[in-house]
Amino acid sequence: MTGIHFDQLMPDDRRRQKIFEGDIFIYSPSAASMSLCQLTRTLLTEAFGPHAAQTAQDFISPDDYVELLADLRPSYTSHPRVRSLIKETLIHLGLDSDDTYLKQPDLRAMTSGLLNAGPGLLLEAHRDTWYADPFSQINWWMPIFDYTTESGMEFYPDYFTKGIENDSEFYDLREWRASGMAQAAKRKERVAGDNSMAREKPNTSSDLRIVMPPGAIMLFSAAHLHATTPNTSRKTRFSIDFRTVNVQDVISGASADNVDTAARGSTLGDFSRLSDGSKLRPDKLKNKIEEV
Repeated sequence: MTGIHFDQLMPDDRRRQKIFEGDIFIYSPSAASMSLCQLTRTLLTEAFGPHAAQTAQDFISPDDYVELLADLRPSYTSHPRVRSLIKETLIHLGLDSDDTYLKQPDLRAMTSGLLNAGPGLLLEAHRDTWYADPFSQINWWMPIFDYTTESGMEFYPDYFTKGIENDSEFYDLREWRASGMAQAAKRKERVAGDNSMAREKPNTSSDLRIVMPPGAIMLFSAAHLHATTPNTSRKTRFSIDFRTVNVQDVISGASADNVDTAARGSTLGDFSRLSDGSKLRPDKLKNKIEEV
């Protein structure tokens, strides 16, 4: 059973364990997360002007929209104030800045009928672990504007403890980065590789859709089976997501269970320490892991 925790404060190690067991945590907007939300809106206004960001899809061609996002997303990711406000948000929620490692944030734009490829790809049922993300990873998701159940995301909690047939055995992180990653960011049409790795459709009778106000944050395990809800709202849904791992979990092996993932490689080397930005070095942790 997946528990939903609203504004429940608890020590971060206990919260992480709950998340590894399949629970989802939701926190109301804080001063830092609302500042991040407002900064993102400002950057979107600058990028999409003279059009409003949520309805710019009605005035911009798919080709131009992809090019705009291809420029905006990297500049957003590298914006120093973005990382600073994420750090403030995480510390506000009790994370240890020395033990917490952060992957670069990503700005998502899910249009309503304009794009389903490249930066606007609708992600069908998947686990992030199918793409070589670690089982100790926690996903953080924050909406920038109001959205509805018809434009957010959906979880399939019944599958947290049971597998589903999938093609993760064919995913190799090194090969993806060498051959597919750069092209995917600017793709304007779907290709076969964009299809879900799930070989079967999940039972959606108990799917879970959570609606939160702008600036609120949702935490969930990278092992959760989830998907982008097809956006029928007539407005683009903008959101920020980022991922964290705690180095003590990496060392001890604390994580969600692997019920069906067979991907090769690991994104652990993509994470950097919240306190000083130093890279996580899995090779340097090997001896510590063997001692546990």
